Amino acid sequence: REHLAPLDADIDNLHAALDWAIAQADAERALAMAAALTGYWEMRSLSADAVDVVERALSLPAADAHPTLRVRALRAKANGLWQMGRIAEASGVLAEAETAARELDDPAILTQALRMRVAAEINAERLEVAEAVADEALRWARATGEDWEIAQASRGKAIAASNIADLRERVDKAASLLTGVGATLRLAYLL
Repeated sequence: REHLAPLDADIDNLHAALDWAIAQADAERALAMAAALTGYWEMRSLSADAVDVVERALSLPAADAHPTLRVRALRAKANGLWQMGRIAEASGVLAEAETAARELDDPAILTQALRMRVAAEINAERLEVAEAVADEALRWARATGEDWEIAQASRGKAIAASNIADLRERVDKAASLLTGVGATLRLAYLL
């Protein structure tokens, strides 16, 4: 609440800044702002806002010139679509994000895209595919050397378990890692 309150108070200004960046065809700024607001939109259940803004930012002529921001924005759009129950559309956007992430030489961006795919595969009850994608996401997370990324990828690996013994072991490990990086919300989701 403490961190969301200032954003709540300035949401009209944030939307005005986004609208301005889009009107100026400033793809870099619009994509960066849209990607930065993903967590806020998710926590405030503003999925329609997220999808609308990201679609407008992605449609700007220079959006492709900023591939990292484009992948982050695609993830924001997929997340918004997912929350709105538009799963088929979200899956298509996730595939686009993953393809674009693979073209970048950035393990963090790729592991983030793959983590979202793990969730989609689990939702589709394709646990074998989810586990394979979770393994790859965890490899890329370890390549970043960032504890946060490793903890998040471990969460996906835990949820992709296909039997109770693996689930218990992986949840314990992921819970420890998530606790270590202070990812309380993700820990709650895991548990």
